Amino acid sequence: MPQRPLHRGQYEWEDPNTVRFFERLASFSRLIRFDKRGTGLSDRTVSIPTLEHRMLEHRMDDVPAMMDAAGSERACLFGTSEGDPMSLLFAATYPQRTTALALYGSYARLAQAPDHPWVRTQEAQDAHLAAFQTAWGTGATWEMFGPSLGRNPPIVRGARHSSG
Repeated sequence: MPQRPLHRGQYEWEDPNTVRFFERLASFSRLIRFDKRGTGLSDRTVSIPTLEHRMLEHRMDDVPAMMDAAGSERACLFGTSEGDPMSLLFAATYPQRTTALALYGSYARLAQAPDHPWVRTQEAQDAHLAAFQTAWGTGATWEMFGPSLGRNPPIVRGARHSSG
């Protein structure tokens, strides 16, 4: 049986889809997960992590510290969503510690630009961010990503307990 890492308390381990995903990954690799600063089992912050703690360089610095603590010299980084840019920066900064990258839900930009017209307008992105900040820590943020996730009790409980 794979060793089960803790992330968002025990709540992710109550969701059969998440359990199946993690156990599949752990069946052929050593699975090490960590929570970015201010979320999950990491040190708490008062609300959404400060700008300083959201900077990629600060988040990236947490990865080698976590790898060292786990005794892992090299790793394949599996980044999701906003973790993708941090994973890319880590791989570029520490190529000797990176065996591969797997990115899921990544993005080049969150708002439109002349060379990137197919995403939200800046106004729509600002409204989305404001709604996200209002819903932070309630579990309702999952509804923004997928309505079925917002109705999944383990996911909602985990979101409430992981956000501070």
